[in-house]
Amino acid sequence: MFHVTSSASPSTIKPRIVWADDNADMRDYVARLLSERFDVESVADGEAALAACRASIPDLVLSDVMMPRLDGFGLIAELRGEPALSGTPVILLSARAGEEARIEGAEAGADDYLTKPFSARELLARVEAHTRLTRFRRELTEKLRHSEARFRNMADHAPVMVWVTEPDGSCTFLSRSWYQFTGQTPKTGLGFGWFDAVHPDDRQKAQESFAEATRQQQAFQLEYRLHRSDGSYAWVIDAAAPWMSDAGAFAGFIGSVIDITDRKRAEDTQTLLVHELNHRVKNMLAVIQAIAGQTLRETTDPATFKLNFTARIAALARAHGVLTEALWRKANLATIVAAALQPFHLDGRLTITSSRHIIAVAPNAGLTLSMIIHELATNAAKYGALSNRTGQVAVSISADECSGPPRTICLDWRETNGPLVNSPARKGFGSRLISASAEQLGADVALDYAPDGVRFRMVFDEAQTEPMMSQTR
Repeated sequence: MFHVTSSASPSTIKPRIVWADDNADMRDYVARLLSERFDVESVADGEAALAACRASIPDLVLSDVMMPRLDGFGLIAELRGEPALSGTPVILLSARAGEEARIEGAEAGADDYLTKPFSARELLARVEAHTRLTRFRRELTEKLRHSEARFRNMADHAPVMVWVTEPDGSCTFLSRSWYQFTGQTPKTGLGFGWFDAVHPDDRQKAQESFAEATRQQQAFQLEYRLHRSDGSYAWVIDAAAPWMSDAGAFAGFIGSVIDITDRKRAEDTQTLLVHELNHRVKNMLAVIQAIAGQTLRETTDPATFKLNFTARIAALARAHGVLTEALWRKANLATIVAAALQPFHLDGRLTITSSRHIIAVAPNAGLTLSMIIHELATNAAKYGALSNRTGQVAVSISADECSGPPRTICLDWRETNGPLVNSPARKGFGSRLISASAEQLGADVALDYAPDGVRFRMVFDEAQTEPMMSQTR
């Protein structure tokens, strides 16, 4: 193992040259010739020159061909075999002239070949040209190194996963966030290993799309599921654009991967909501159509139709308000009943009692029960207990708390102190609605037109209900 330090330095510092020749007179002559412009370290053979290069990388190696221990060709072979020194330029000096000697030097790896005897001017010109080129290369390499370091730092701290490929599509860089997200390592992710992190069901399509984009050398965008380090999968967008070399040739892709799982979930939720809204709107239009049809059957003039139809639509709207607050899940039955009776409250003559546990009903059942209560209250206001000053209505909601699920839910309507009740000659809208609702809910229904007041009782199974919370009255 040896220590290597770089001689890269500001332009005010002389370029460093290692000069090797076993002839002391020649060694001194060349050193004196170059020392005014260059920092020259003179050595007697190739081994000493190699040691000097290992101690501090020079800007140029100037070497005689014929030397003891290690000749000029051997010195070049050693330099080219060590990564830190492989780029160091070498000028060979030799007494052998001719094209064959130059070719031999080039094949050995020499950057230049100078035949002895040579002029001082020629030597200085050759050395000056190579040292300038060396400095330029080192400065460019340093800039590229800093540029790459800045890119890696940016990519590793970016809020997205970043990757870079070669022209053949093989991945040469994956940002730290990729490894953290997927659990892959550089060993498993680089090259084409990153495809292993794509969900098996999405992998073939991703590979085909990526290969086609590479052939076409065009920007692309993919959506697929990507493996997470915790074993789950996340939806991502993988987008990339080609990058070009200075010569304008396709050099590969630079791309980014963004986690869009939340967006996908929101889209799925939105789709479900649209379908649900469409379903509810259709159902509601069907209900309104039925209400309009039934109202037309029982009225003989437009004014009465308008009054009855408007009241029923308003009752439906109040039920909708309760269900919307419950996010169209199961809603408190007592709240639904109270909303239906809201227009009929008269000086405490109408009361609602409920069991100590809140009883909830599904949306469709809630709408149906709301309309039943509205029809009972409307008839009570026209003909029953709410049509005089003394009548009263009591609504009771209860559940069989002692039995296990499913519980039995009971809705009681009782009118008292009203005018004498006569059984209607024909079924009205309310009666038909109650019959239809009993069938829909699988309920047992009893409607009694007792002379001292209407009695209504509806009993149905908890299949339409669920507990929302405990509440003590």
